[in-house]
Amino acid sequence: MNSNARTESDAVVVGVVNPLQGPLGIIGPSAQLCAELAAEEINREGGILGREVKLVHVDGGAQVHKVRAQVLELAMAGRIQSAAGVHTAPVRESLASAIGGAIPYIY
Repeated sequence: MNSNARTESDAVVVGVVNPLQGPLGIIGPSAQLCAELAAEEINREGGILGREVKLVHVDGGAQVHKVRAQVLELAMAGRIQSAAGVHTAPVRESLASAIGGAIPYIY
């Protein structure tokens, strides 16, 4: 994974992994809104080191292997520079092993 990869807009892009289906699907929409509010507040204050924060939403309630594949693909392509979210432990374990410290990951 190219840790020096930049997005086209040079924004700080966070992959937000929250469940929109399954057992935790009831909390996903509010978790997404919290992430969007945080990004808006950060951007209103000038972003992170002058870089705008953008979010890419991933449905963390999908099958674990699908969530892993989507986040890994985004990270490998340099389309996200970090990942964060509220999801099940199996998703957390799978993401932690998939991205293996290549990008920051907050659970």
